[in-house]
Amino acid sequence: EFNIHISMLGGVDYNRVMTPENLRAGINAFERYSAGYRGGLLLDLGRQDIRLHLGGGLIYTAKKYEVGYKRINGSLLRRNGLTAESISDIELNMLNVPVFARWDVWQNKRWSLFAQGGLAVQMTLQTNYYAAYPDYFEPLGVNRTPSRYSLVKDRNGGLLEGGNLKENGFFSSHFGLGAERQMAERWSMFFQSRYEHSIGYLSAGLGPTEDRLNTFSLETGIRVRLK
Repeated sequence: EFNIHISMLGGVDYNRVMTPENLRAGINAFERYSAGYRGGLLLDLGRQDIRLHLGGGLIYTAKKYEVGYKRINGSLLRRNGLTAESISDIELNMLNVPVFARWDVWQNKRWSLFAQGGLAVQMTLQTNYYAAYPDYFEPLGVNRTPSRYSLVKDRNGGLLEGGNLKENGFFSSHFGLGAERQMAERWSMFFQSRYEHSIGYLSAGLGPTEDRLNTFSLETGIRVRLK
């Protein structure tokens, strides 16, 4: 007989953000870390007499990190003179669609320890790019750089803002360890860690600075047996 479980989870993220080198725009490769949060639903299916379960789900994640990009473009000898562009922070609201296998490593009447791993497609749904245009540029007659003359990639929006999947999607692998305690006949509480490593982008990276993301998360929630 097969058992079907649904899990409702929430948690915190610790993101490693990697920006590649862009000599044309004057960006040296660098990385930084930022916090975020998540929430989602998972569904898994397995036989009652074996420890392996297969599943999938939907997880919403919110990520915000610093960019600190500033550049003056143009020349005083040109008709349009100098222009400036700047991005201080980037905010991404994302949908993570994982498929996974769960193996119950150890079990007793109330507790179980499990390992979980799989693959996921991650997609940016909505984006915010924060410009930090220095006030002192205004009296000097330095205008903002038009997007068509920018030296970084166009700031395309997420899928819900008309952006395409190629610019907003990537694949990741994930692995986690957790513990679960049975609270009643049909439901339990769990705590797990998860590491997500990006393994392939549909374009060069996310956002105007083509960033790449790896994430470590701590999640907790409830798991309910439907059948």
